[in-house]
Amino acid sequence: MKHKFEGINQENVKQSNRSAILKLLCSEGAMSRKDIAQIIGLTPAAVTLICSELMEEGVLVEKGEAEQEKRAGRRKILVDINYGFKKVLCIRIEVGETYLTLTDLAGNKLSEKSILTDRAARPEAFLENVATSSKNMMWEAGVAKEDILAGGVSVTGIVDRKKGISKNSFQIWDEPVDVKSILEEKLGVDIVVENNVKACAYSELIYGDSRSKNNLMFVKWGPGVGSAITIDHHVYQGRDFRGAEIGHYIVEKNGIPCRCGKRGCLETVISSHAFVDEIKRNLNPKDMPKLIQWLEDDSHELNANSIVEVIGLGDEGVRRIMDEKIDRLARTVENIISVLNPDNIIVYGTVVEVPGIFERFIQCCQAYDPDLPEGYIKLSGLGDRITYRGPLAVAMDDYFV
Repeated sequence: MKHKFEGINQENVKQSNRSAILKLLCSEGAMSRKDIAQIIGLTPAAVTLICSELMEEGVLVEKGEAEQEKRAGRRKILVDINYGFKKVLCIRIEVGETYLTLTDLAGNKLSEKSILTDRAARPEAFLENVATSSKNMMWEAGVAKEDILAGGVSVTGIVDRKKGISKNSFQIWDEPVDVKSILEEKLGVDIVVENNVKACAYSELIYGDSRSKNNLMFVKWGPGVGSAITIDHHVYQGRDFRGAEIGHYIVEKNGIPCRCGKRGCLETVISSHAFVDEIKRNLNPKDMPKLIQWLEDDSHELNANSIVEVIGLGDEGVRRIMDEKIDRLARTVENIISVLNPDNIIVYGTVVEVPGIFERFIQCCQAYDPDLPEGYIKLSGLGDRITYRGPLAVAMDDYFV
């Protein structure tokens, strides 16, 4: 007599095997069926069957023979992901702007536009505008909803990925918002929602230089301070989806109130907004003469968006404050390394991308840990692709699983 759950278990195993094959090809590129079977521990027959099904669906394609096999004997025919199979709608919701991008599965950008993140509007109204703008972009690019694999959405704050709910984005909306249901109804495509920093961690796992690593720590330093960690190639979520929140690591007792509700969080001390606030409190002609002269020009304003220019002026007072922020982050990261000891640390953000800041950060980390291996802490290679690679990776990860 068959167990009543046997069919479900067999389907789960099959889906898991499909996922393993797709993730392997995404990470390593074209491979033969025999090599796939050896690496993931399936029989060649099972891999051949799954690959045949995926080819029928259009997900995989044959890419010819392996170079070393072009000789007498049985040939190894390579298979790879058909990156033109479908498109992905990438939506990155940030405090100032929301970025909309159409890509293929390889991450090649096909079309893009940005709209103002209207924080004054009700979430439903704003997301309706996102959907309308997305449909217009798709129409202009000649992409129908049937051509879309999924829509990937990244948003700041706490996200329940399973339900697709932004539980609290802090600076955008302060209430739970069912982003998934709203956008699926408006767009007619599957939607996957994730926290913005975790989405970038998925991007590193799928497309980044460290995709062969299992355990990573991803740190964002900009207007907000955030992090994500990956364990065995999966992004750690934690209780109530708050895992690895380095920005809300308390560094000052009874410090400045944070948007998360606590006081003295790292973000209140080192974010670009905190950096600007401290400069304003210490603004003086003795060690910030160039900044004062710069501010006398009516076209210049001291805010988080002008941080690159302000640091570039080279005032001693500004450099001293910046060094304090760098040192604070370095200490925090070093403490976390002592606890987690990940394979690599990946950093990105508007602050760390200012010329010279990343190098100074590395120096501070090495001062605390002289044995820190060279290249252990890396600057993210996402660059300007940060506006869409995170949402793309979230959609790809969801499909592969």
